[in-house]
Amino acid sequence: MDQEIKDWVDVLAKSFGIGGGLLAAFKGIDEFRQNRILRERDLRWKQANAAKSLMDELFDDFKAKQATVMLDYEEREYEFNGSKQNIERKDVIHALTRNTDENPTTKDIFIRDCFDNFLYYIDLLEQSINNTLFEQKDIEYPMHYFAAIVNNVDFKQTFRAYIDGYGSENSIKFFDRFIK
Repeated sequence: MDQEIKDWVDVLAKSFGIGGGLLAAFKGIDEFRQNRILRERDLRWKQANAAKSLMDELFDDFKAKQATVMLDYEEREYEFNGSKQNIERKDVIHALTRNTDENPTTKDIFIRDCFDNFLYYIDLLEQSINNTLFEQKDIEYPMHYFAAIVNNVDFKQTFRAYIDGYGSENSIKFFDRFIK
C-alpha cells in the first residue's frame, strides 16, 4: 500500500507539474500576444506623431503655408517685399507657367518661392509614406483638400507642368494618391 500511495502522489505531482507548465505556457503566449499588440499600437502612435510633426513643419514654414492659402483662396492680400499686394488664382497660374522665366515679376517670384517650399514638404510627405514612416490616413486631412484643388481641371495642367519642371515625381505621386 505504501508503494501505491507513492505512485499516486507521483502521478498527482506530475499531473500538477504538467498542468502548471501548460498554464505557464498559455500565459506566456498570451503575454507575448498582448505585448505585440502594445508594440503595434505604439508604432501607430509614433507614425501618427511623425506625420503630425511633418505637417506642423509645413504649416510653420511661412512660404509653404502661403502656398496653401493661395490654393485655398481665389484672391487674397499678401505682404511681401515690404508692400501688400493682391494675389489671385490667375496670378498663381501665371507665375507657375514655365514660360514666365524670362522676366518674372516680384509677385511671380514670391508665388514660386511659396510653391517651391510647399513642394519640398509634399516630396517629404510622399517619401515618408513610401518608407512607411507613416500612413496616408495620418495626413488625409488636410492634404486631401489641397490635393482636390491641385487636381482640379482648371489648375491641374499648369501645376503638373510646374511640378515636372521642379523635377518631382514624388509630388505627382502624392497628388495622384487622392484621385478617386
